[in-house]
This record gives sequence, structure tokens and C-alpha cells, in this order.
Amino acid sequence: MMEAQKGDILDISIKALNPESVAIFKSNENPNINGAENRIFNGYLVDEVGEINFPIVGKLNVLNKSITDIENMIFNEIKVYIKDPTVKVRILNYKITVLGEVKAPGTLNIQDERFSLPQALGSVGDLTITGDRKNIMIIRRDNDKTITEIVDLTNPNIISSPFYYLNQNDIVYVRPNATKVSSAGFIGSITSLIGLISFVLGLNLFVLR
Repeated sequence: MMEAQKGDILDISIKALNPESVAIFKSNENPNINGAENRIFNGYLVDEVGEINFPIVGKLNVLNKSITDIENMIFNEIKVYIKDPTVKVRILNYKITVLGEVKAPGTLNIQDERFSLPQALGSVGDLTITGDRKNIMIIRRDNDKTITEIVDLTNPNIISSPFYYLNQNDIVYVRPNATKVSSAGFIGSITSLIGLISFVLGLNLFVLR
């Protein structure tokens, strides 16, 4: 389940039968800028302590809370000001990076509230013929820790894995199968591994800035 993390930008939409009653909660005048891509998002930034600054209500701690939990929390805070409000929250800068033995590796900008591992692989053209479906590595930031998990796409129980649905900033790395490793030789495998480790360490430094 998708949960809010530090650095996320939340789009919070509030509606009611009386449109004028929600005007005060649309005062998101100052856009947040994503420097990496020089894009501007009109949303609420989750700061270094996991809070957003919401109009009238003030500071709300959303760290590690699901989208549904955040919607319910905001609903309970504003229902004293608005009759029967509807609250909708989504993460504007939700991204997944897919690397390794796939046809079109890269970073995906996700619009869906839930995005699965098979969807991510399908979005990059699926695995190449040398990709290992039984050894898909998921690299995930969990607060201040980096955790990894090996997922077997051929396992029918994969849907019950907490890594089946991807989180914001997850990295999916498709390892080469035994045939490619053998043909590339030991040095090629070590070089690929060192490259991946360097990438992850670089990502960690970027996240912690």
C-alpha cells in the first residue's frame, strides 16, 4: 500500500456541495519545484519531519500514512468548517525506476494510486530474453533505511508479497539469467554489481539531502 514519505508532494482536492466553503482550503499558492527535472508541482510538500502545512488546520503528520488514512485525517480536521466534504489525495511526484535486463530501462512517472511490479515491467517493455524472472530485486527506502527484497515473478503467491505493489522511489532491478552471466564472465557480473551499488549509494545521498 502506498504511504507518504519525506519529499513527497501531495495533491489534496476538497469538494463540497457549497463550492465557496472550500475556497480557503485551496490556498496552495506557492508551488513546489522538483529541481532534478525542473518541474513545478502545485501540491503540499512532506517536510523533513513528515508534516505538511495545511490551510487553517496547520501542521499534519502524514509520514508513513496511507493515502486513505491521510484522506480520513483531513476529513476529520475540516468537517467542522465544511458540511459533508469529500477529500481526495494523491502523490504528484510518485516515481519508480526500472533497471537491468528490461527492454527500455528508465524512470516511470506514476498516476495510479497503486502500481504493481508486473505493471512496472510492462511499462518498460517487459524483460529481455536474458532477464531472470525468478530474481527481481526491489530496492526500497524505509524511513532512513534501505531494504532489498528478491521477488520471483513465477511464484503464484507473489500477489501477497508486500513488494508486489511498488512504493514511491522504489528501484526495480532485473538481474541477468545464468546464461548471460556465464557468457559475460565473472568480471562482467562484478562490474554490473558495482555499478548498481554505486547507483543506490548515490540515490541515498540525494534522498538524505
